[in-house]
Amino acid sequence: EKGVRTITATADMGEDFISVSGETVFTETITEEIPAKGHDYGDPVYTWNEDNSEVTATRTCKNDPTHVETETVKTTAKVTKEATCEEKGETTYTAEFKNEAFEKQTKVVANIDPIGHAWEEPTYIWSDDYKSATATKVCKNDPAHNIVETVETTSKVVKNPTCTENGETVYYATFTNPVFLPQYILVDNIPATGHDWEEPTYKWAEDYTSVTATRVCKKDSQHVETETVSTVAEITKAATCLESGQTTYTATFKNEAFKKQTLTITNIDPIGHKWGEPEWTWTEEKDGTVTAVAKFVCENDPSHTYEEEGKVTSVVKGNVVVHDAIATGPDGKEYTDTLKLLRKDVLRIFGSNRYGTSMKVSDFLTELLDTEKYEHVVLTTGLNFPDALSGAYLANTLDAPILLIRGDETTIAEVQKYIQQHLTADGEIFVLGGVNAVEEDWLGDLDDKFTVTRVRGDNRYLTNLDILNKVDYRGGDILVCTGREYADSLSGSAVDMPILLVKDALTAEQKEFLSSIKGAKFHIVGGTAAVSSAVEKELANYGEIVERFAGANRYETSTLLAKKFFNNAKQAVLAYGVNFPDGLCGGVIAAKMDAPLIVTVSDNRKSFAVNFCKERSITSGIVLGGSGLIDDATTRQIFAMKAGDEIVIYEHE
Repeated sequence: EKGVRTITATADMGEDFISVSGETVFTETITEEIPAKGHDYGDPVYTWNEDNSEVTATRTCKNDPTHVETETVKTTAKVTKEATCEEKGETTYTAEFKNEAFEKQTKVVANIDPIGHAWEEPTYIWSDDYKSATATKVCKNDPAHNIVETVETTSKVVKNPTCTENGETVYYATFTNPVFLPQYILVDNIPATGHDWEEPTYKWAEDYTSVTATRVCKKDSQHVETETVSTVAEITKAATCLESGQTTYTATFKNEAFKKQTLTITNIDPIGHKWGEPEWTWTEEKDGTVTAVAKFVCENDPSHTYEEEGKVTSVVKGNVVVHDAIATGPDGKEYTDTLKLLRKDVLRIFGSNRYGTSMKVSDFLTELLDTEKYEHVVLTTGLNFPDALSGAYLANTLDAPILLIRGDETTIAEVQKYIQQHLTADGEIFVLGGVNAVEEDWLGDLDDKFTVTRVRGDNRYLTNLDILNKVDYRGGDILVCTGREYADSLSGSAVDMPILLVKDALTAEQKEFLSSIKGAKFHIVGGTAAVSSAVEKELANYGEIVERFAGANRYETSTLLAKKFFNNAKQAVLAYGVNFPDGLCGGVIAAKMDAPLIVTVSDNRKSFAVNFCKERSITSGIVLGGSGLIDDATTRQIFAMKAGDEIVIYEHE
């Protein structure tokens, strides 16, 4: 606040001063305002309450002690040092004043009690050799606070080792600090002693299909190792017809302690002989008698053979002598065979023309078959060869003749008459080729009296396929001949096999047919000029190429076939090699005589036929066609006849 100042002035004039009033002392007082001079505070004083939650700040003016400034504030508290297990924690209190004259105050108070230890459960660690143990107790609040004690252990063996099991030792640990409990641990640290095995024993099953191996420990008989395995059987000695076979059984074990075992047992019964059909050997003696020996060959062992001379009866039937043989085989069964020989050594069969010759051949076939009438007849054109030759196998399987026909009235009438006389009432005529080969008119009323089946195609190759279907060829041996020439297929017509006619390449129809069969075995007749290498390569896609018969010419090829399929022949059929007509029908009678059909001529090329017959002592046979084709001199030379020996002209009896 402002002050007031009063000023009083006193003047003492002295005694000599004379005033009106007579006063010598004069006094005058004036008042003036004095500005407030401001506080002069001393240093603030800060007073904390007991719980340090408040602080009061005070300052007093030096000028006037009654002038006091004061401010009380709430403090803020913060733990600035956590209490530990053993030491107190600290709280820092802070007071901040609005009056800027008061400074912020802080106070640190150690007012948090120690938290004490919180011990975890003790842990115990054994040394690797279990000779010492360490106990540890750690404070959860401070892992640095721990109690550790390591002591030496004592031990005791509580279980001795066996062969397979370790022995056991108990180790004990006792601590001085009572916070640690006594400890023990059981350890299987005494190594097992191991087995001392006896030698293994092996027991075979009664049927030898398994083996059981066993071994026993010498230390403990209850310790047993055993393993049963299946054996592997191998026939180490095959049974023969008369001797037992042996089987070796082998047992292999997983356990290496058991050795592989083998045992050979004689347990396969002799298989006995398996006799097939006998092979007959016919012999003409000098006195004209015929003998037959049946030779049986065991299929199991070809070295085992049995021979039996058959009882032969002979009957003359027309121009043929039929020899029937019967023999008792080693199996007790009776076996028969028939040999049909010409009554005369050499017959020449021919007619006024090829058509007449076909009927003459047919007459001779009735004598071979010992029949008067046929159930089947094969009819084809005589103007060309393919259909007749590819139909030879069909005729042979049907026991039927091949008759030739052409379009003139005389031939048609003769052939129709012949068929009506020689075909049974319910007989069947197989006509080979289409109407261009054998016209419908040529049959007359035959189709009213008999069953007529036409086997045909648009050409010779398709007709050939239709014939193969008709004989139900589905695989196996088959001859392959050119369809452009007759000689090879003529020779092949006597072989008891179907014939496939080919040209320079297989046709689409032939490929389709061959694809439908299985196991074809091709026997190629003729050189590569007849059946090309390209065709042979194509055929290999559909079956096996067994062989090729390729001579220097048709005459040698013919004898190559004869050597292969008729090596034991006693007769032969000769056909003219320069033209086909008379030979077309001869394949069937050759097959029935078990004789080859050999094509030959009357010049030096006859040597192939001469040599074949000479090497096999063949002195009997048939000549197809008149002497203008294969002359008598050639015939006599081939069959080793004397100049005066008769060549009989065949007449049906």
